[in-house]
Amino acid sequence: MTEKELATRKGTNMGTLPTWARDLWLAGLGSVAGVEEKGSAVLGTVTEQGKSVIEKLQSEADTLFKQLIKRGQGLEQRGRERIDVLLADVTKRGEETRTAFDRMVTGIAEDTLNQIDMPTRTEVRSLADKVRTLTTQVDELSARLIIRPAADPAILPALYEVRNGEAGWMLVAEGEDQPVGVFATKVEAVDSGRQQAKSNNPSRLLIYRKDGSVQEDNSYDL
Repeated sequence: MTEKELATRKGTNMGTLPTWARDLWLAGLGSVAGVEEKGSAVLGTVTEQGKSVIEKLQSEADTLFKQLIKRGQGLEQRGRERIDVLLADVTKRGEETRTAFDRMVTGIAEDTLNQIDMPTRTEVRSLADKVRTLTTQVDELSARLIIRPAADPAILPALYEVRNGEAGWMLVAEGEDQPVGVFATKVEAVDSGRQQAKSNNPSRLLIYRKDGSVQEDNSYDL
């Protein structure tokens, strides 16, 4: 600093100090104002950029979320279809196993009955149907062939009885020492008794139960 400047500053130190300080103060305010303006501008720019980034992130998040929902729905549908297929397969296998088990049990039962020489339920039903059919046919044939003559009071009706004995079901004719026939079943004995009674009418056929009581009393007139 030169002597002139120093002298000038010394001379004006007291008189110009407030002006100089005020200038410094104003200059500082100007700097702060500039910083504030620039800061506000920067803050506004950052804020706008932040909003744009947030909006972009939200849009991307929404798109990703929708894609995840769509994928989840596809997986759920495929899972349901897979479960339906598995259930159908399990049900089919269960039915096949049950059918095979039923056949096995039926086969074992039939083999056992065959070994002890006993008819199966199917065989019994078939035999019963055949017996009923044969009985009907015999009755119809007998009704066509028999010519009924005039009744003669002097002719006594023949008496036939179907009884249970030690050897089986017997067809007994009155006055005969030996049975007309011995049968394994009552049905066979009754069928034979009806045929005998119809072919030797006038006649009477008594059918007894196992306890000895009369079950049926049939008369066949001339």
